[in-house]
Amino acid sequence: MRLCVIEDNTALRQAMAHALTERGFEVFEAADASELQEVLRNHQPDVFVIDIELPGENGWSITERIKKAYPQCFIAMVTARGKIEDRVRGYELGADLYLVKPINLKELVAAIHAARRRLDMDHGHSASFLLSMHEMILSAAGRVSVVALTPSECQLLKALIEAPNGQLEYWELMELLGKKATDESRRILEVHMVNLRNKLRRLGAEGQVIRAARGIGYRLLVDAAIAP
Repeated sequence: MRLCVIEDNTALRQAMAHALTERGFEVFEAADASELQEVLRNHQPDVFVIDIELPGENGWSITERIKKAYPQCFIAMVTARGKIEDRVRGYELGADLYLVKPINLKELVAAIHAARRRLDMDHGHSASFLLSMHEMILSAAGRVSVVALTPSECQLLKALIEAPNGQLEYWELMELLGKKATDESRRILEVHMVNLRNKLRRLGAEGQVIRAARGIGYRLLVDAAIAP
């Protein structure tokens, strides 16, 4: 599982990252919101450990923003603030766990694994990737995180999942977008496919993911299903 520690105290952040790496997590570090954005450009963590007192954008705001962008990620807020009103605020903003410093790593790790087990049980599906049309999100088996899809991306991915051998012709896909078969609409379709490939890879997909068959259309190369 991928985990990002957002903490401006360098010594504390590095010590936490080292301890979590030893417990089997792939850990990324950020000292503030700008460094977090750099992490998110290249990686999609399943778990965020967020300090409240940060320079610039504070942990309250970051927690709310991250939870809206990645609804099924796990967020642990860590802080010296132990008042009940602070705890309540953290949970209302989307935190899954609120820990007062000095934190107990055993409690943090146990809570993360419990969340992952619940997610696996909820999915209950053998496919590697699961598309929820209702929520417009894509998730991966064994991971807490999800990625949001646009309505067009949902329709295109659903059509590929349901198609024989996962393959559809250009004109069929462009019909879904309400477009005629023109060079311009084909370029729009290509952009959607690039975005879908990138989002599948953010969830761990490897290889071609979606292959373009020149002059024919596109074929889905990963094992995906549609959530009931």
